[in-house]
Amino acid sequence: MSETYLVTGRGGFIGSNVVDELLRRGKSVRDIDNSSTGKRENLSTSSRDVQLVEGDLRSYERARKAVAGVDYVIHLPALPPVPRSVQDPLTTNAVSITGTLDVLLTARDAGVRRVASASSSSVNGPSAVSPNMAENANQPSR
Repeated sequence: MSETYLVTGRGGFIGSNVVDELLRRGKSVRDIDNSSTGKRENLSTSSRDVQLVEGDLRSYERARKAVAGVDYVIHLPALPPVPRSVQDPLTTNAVSITGTLDVLLTARDAGVRRVASASSSSVNGPSAVSPNMAENANQPSR
């Protein structure tokens, strides 16, 4: 039996690529998305193979529905761009904090095996040198 993954934030670049890779590996994939950010074309990629739960993670009930029956959660919360967080910190907080808390609580209650979460590179701010560049590979991490 195939493992089932919930991917939050599939509309974004990272989320859509994670979904594509999971499908390539033969995994069952579910997504929850409120379509407020990201790109619509990212949601259409392999859409027939992904179970979509429409809604917002700020709704505990929607998060509970999305998490029910999955083995793993890959949580990719984001509300870009960074200036939006300054202009509307309450919404940014609700998406980032409340949404993540809803995912963690519902995952715990549903017996999810593991939750993995990633942040945006925006938290690091602008940099003249990318930390992912090959010439930096031997540098100690900060």
